[in-house]
Amino acid sequence: MRRAALIGSWCGLLFACHERIAPAPSPSQGGLPELAGLVSEPLTTGDRFIRRTYRVGAERITVTLARLPLPESGWQGWLRMSQPNYPQAVLDAPPDAANGFYQCAPNDATRCDLLIQTRNGAHLEIRGEAGTAERENVDALIAKLPLREIATQ
Repeated sequence: MRRAALIGSWCGLLFACHERIAPAPSPSQGGLPELAGLVSEPLTTGDRFIRRTYRVGAERITVTLARLPLPESGWQGWLRMSQPNYPQAVLDAPPDAANGFYQCAPNDATRCDLLIQTRNGAHLEIRGEAGTAERENVDALIAKLPLREIATQ
């Protein structure tokens, strides 16, 4: 419950700081490409996000990418919330450009979603179709995404 409240507070703070949310990133902006070796379902584009579902092993894992302006205080707030409260992800991006943490199923640290925030305002949510996904499948998927490009462009 504490973790849900922290995330809710973070999201409320982040969105309250910005009157205008950036439009959805395009696939050409380092979005969510089709990935070799994985079944990549068609890209879905909304007003403020892009989304693609990938099949990793027997699981369907959905990745949502949104971009919004992020002041330095928002980035620092993310780090204060993320680092002491959640298991941290090892990302293919500089640590001063991206931070991610696992949100795991109660009593099962092997089933997790992954939330990533970049200093430049990209936010990714990697979620299993049936609640949470096998953490090893989430890690395999994020290793194939162009996270360094997303975090540093």
